[in-house]
Amino acid sequence: MNLEKSPIALNKTIMELRSLNRDLENLLVEKEIQLQGVYENISDAYTVMDLSGNVLKMNTAAKELFGFSVENEKLNLLNLVHKDDFDQAMDYYMELLNQGFIKNYKTRINTKRGSVKWVHINGSIIYSKKKEPLAAQGIIRDITDTKLNMELIESQKTQLDIIVNNSSLGIMLIQSGKIVKTNNTMQKFLEYTEEEMNLLTLKEITVDENINGNHLKKVAEIEKLDNLVEEKRYKRKNDSIFWAKS
Repeated sequence: MNLEKSPIALNKTIMELRSLNRDLENLLVEKEIQLQGVYENISDAYTVMDLSGNVLKMNTAAKELFGFSVENEKLNLLNLVHKDDFDQAMDYYMELLNQGFIKNYKTRINTKRGSVKWVHINGSIIYSKKKEPLAAQGIIRDITDTKLNMELIESQKTQLDIIVNNSSLGIMLIQSGKIVKTNNTMQKFLEYTEEEMNLLTLKEITVDENINGNHLKKVAEIEKLDNLVEEKRYKRKNDSIFWAKS
């Protein structure tokens, strides 16, 4: 079987490609007119690319984010994806092509300057008047600082949890009289497991006469005080009593 296209078929294919290119150019001009005043002033990066990932247009924010300028050089966004995120990026790209849009996609990219940026992407396919997919557009937000701050907070929280859980002092977090969190030492003092402690209230582990109106008033006003120190009796799981300063 001759797999080569006939001259007629080849000419038809070339004409179809030229027609698609004209449609895309006309659509981009029409879209640019519609977005005039928004396109350049939008604070996030905005790009239009063909269906192979080649950037056709980008605003100033995109040029600053990527470090490229399509007026002077070619840029394919798929080449910017961090190598560790590439497989996932391809899954999302296929979703964009098949579904027509993607939302809340987060990934890492490599900029021309050599830095790695975390970005948040919302994208959609641009269709011709005949409902044929011609290109894709996307809003790309730099979330690097937010991501790093979240990682720092999570790291500090982990470190704090380690300190709290290994403290020789009994530590207990209470909200509206209900026990929310306790450390290992507090659980040993009261002889309850962590799961059991989370089902109890302050009243259930404190000797009744200590939970009087005056004490509850102090607890209610704790946010207005620098600290609250008092001696009171606690009740273990086996009902034995011990004194503690809290």
